[in-house]
Amino acid sequence: MFHTSTQRSEWILKDVESVASIRKKSHDFAIEEVKAAYTRAKDHRKINFISADEAAYIVCHFSRQIPKICKLFSPNLPVRVAATAIQYFKRYYLRNSVLGHPPASMMMLCFFAACKAEEVNLSLSVLVRHASKDPNLERFVKDHELHLMTELRFHIVVHHPLRPLKGLVMDLLQASRTHGEIGATITGDALHSAAEKTLDEWMHSDLLLLYPPSQIALAALQCAGMTCQQQDIVSTYISGLCSDIGKTTQLLQTLEDVKVLGGAGIQMTEEKDIKTLLGRLQSCRNPLMDPTSAIYIAQQKEKEEALAAERTRRQEEWKYEYSIFTAQIRAFMHLSHPVQLYCLQQCLVCHLTTETKRRQCRPRSLGSNF
Repeated sequence: MFHTSTQRSEWILKDVESVASIRKKSHDFAIEEVKAAYTRAKDHRKINFISADEAAYIVCHFSRQIPKICKLFSPNLPVRVAATAIQYFKRYYLRNSVLGHPPASMMMLCFFAACKAEEVNLSLSVLVRHASKDPNLERFVKDHELHLMTELRFHIVVHHPLRPLKGLVMDLLQASRTHGEIGATITGDALHSAAEKTLDEWMHSDLLLLYPPSQIALAALQCAGMTCQQQDIVSTYISGLCSDIGKTTQLLQTLEDVKVLGGAGIQMTEEKDIKTLLGRLQSCRNPLMDPTSAIYIAQQKEKEEALAAERTRRQEEWKYEYSIFTAQIRAFMHLSHPVQLYCLQQCLVCHLTTETKRRQCRPRSLGSNF
């Protein structure tokens, strides 16, 4: 149930200003990280950073690509997969910035995670083969899947307006038939289809970060009533949902706010030049998260060298301990007196325990076998 879900307690924010404030803080923090990365590399270049609003537009742009991925497969993947992927994508970039991990790769990662959450059988190799030309995407998804889940706080279930919409349409038709208001010119399928089309557009906005799914579905049904020229019937139904005039007025105002915010999200995606913006994004991304940057390549080389040195050190330590262990076992095999056997056993346990504590590099002591 939505009212007891983590979506209601963790992912429904107070107002539009709260969403904008969190994004601004995340974006400013990412800018400081980029500056620090270049400073550590002794690179004092001047960077023309994109604004927080432009970053939000980039997120909206990529969220609009997610439903297109569903249509690349035959049969098409369910709409709920795209809806869940979009919410994962928006939740991730609520407290992260596009200056970090590339949004195109994160979009595919969110889509793959949504397939798992919605129990749609789609392997990673099939997804990469049909939906991307990036040769490094499969490795990126495998390396960053846990990172995505951590940023989502492992809140996997997403409640969408699609389910309450179906119930609202059925309830509306039943109430209308009871009062003899429904005509032969309109059917439940027409209302449902019109409302679903509205929700398809609204899902790219921030509505699910601000309002319960049932209110979003009711606002979409109100729009569908206008589209199907049944606004009087829908208005009467909505008015009958509340017990007094005050609550009805408050509900109608909420529905108007939902429609305004949903429409604002659609309008925003038509005002920017996305190609220019993505070009600017590439020039100001965090170099430590950009596999094509010289700083990233140098850092990876240092990590590989450090890992190789650590492996060599551990191999030498194992060889040293193995040689001691082998020599003492050989001596052990040539002893026959019980007292001598016991004394050697205790010496082995003491020696190996001391060596393990000194280096702190082994998961268990060889002495525990005795």
